[in-house]
Amino acid sequence: VYSKKPPGINYHQIYAAFSSDDGQTWTEERVTFGYDNKHHFFPAIAVDAFDNLHIVYTSTGRAPFATRWGTFYRKRGLGGWEAEETVALLDVANPGQDYPAIAIGVADTIHVVWSGLGWGTHPTIKNIQYRAKIGGIWGTVEQVTDSASIQDYPSIAIDSFGSVHVAWHGRGWGI
Repeated sequence: VYSKKPPGINYHQIYAAFSSDDGQTWTEERVTFGYDNKHHFFPAIAVDAFDNLHIVYTSTGRAPFATRWGTFYRKRGLGGWEAEETVALLDVANPGQDYPAIAIGVADTIHVVWSGLGWGTHPTIKNIQYRAKIGGIWGTVEQVTDSASIQDYPSIAIDSFGSVHVAWHGRGWGI
């Protein structure tokens, strides 16, 4: 998945590309359409046990905070791309919620982390946030960090025991 400007549109949209011949040729598919007048960026992708694609990305233009950056999710199954779902959107200064990462865990649980403002005891500092979708329902947002120093660019992995591992760039840890 990647972000680029489609022909005739001035805003980046999310695309997915796949190859069924070991990379000799690629089929490109546009994923975001509903908000053509807003940028969509920082996409990440994961594949579940049934070969469904799951993506997360950052964009604006969604109610009730249309000017704020949020983290959004879409799934592609056999029937195509399902409706967009909001992972995180708060009425905070931009860049509110960005740099999402996604992993698929046990029982195809969706795990998402991102760098977000508006959470914890340091709401004006970007910290790492986490949210899981279990059985089709998004759980509550959990804070991975609550630091007075910026924490950014998270990544996520799930091990064979189902434990969640998150890594990120941040200051304020140690001497």
